[in-house]
Amino acid sequence: MKLNGLLITVALFLITANGCKSKTADDLIVNKWHLYEMKGKDAESIPDSVKTKMYNEASIEFTKDGKYQTNGMGEGTKKGTYHFSVDKKTLITTEDGGMPDSVSVIELTETKMTVKDGKADVQVSFKPH
Repeated sequence: MKLNGLLITVALFLITANGCKSKTADDLIVNKWHLYEMKGKDAESIPDSVKTKMYNEASIEFTKDGKYQTNGMGEGTKKGTYHFSVDKKTLITTEDGGMPDSVSVIELTETKMTVKDGKADVQVSFKPH
């Protein structure tokens, strides 16, 4: 009887563990992210003093309801909506009253978000707040 109880417990654990899904891009992006790194030719042309200010102040927050807000990006606070492409490789943002814009998602984990602008040679990385 003890063996049957143990087998049932193990089976339930395995079923529960297999039923847990890994986080999707839609889940991972929901956070307040702080800029900490910029790479690429266009990033090289930004003075170090400006980069330092951006690293200290720039953030973007994505909420579960598909909205975002940026702060400290040199243009005041901006708000809008966001979504991913079907393949989750492109993040599309639309500033309130503006046109859609997109960036390629290079990496998105619980500890890092890196995106690349297709119009400029710049790749930016963020870490959670």
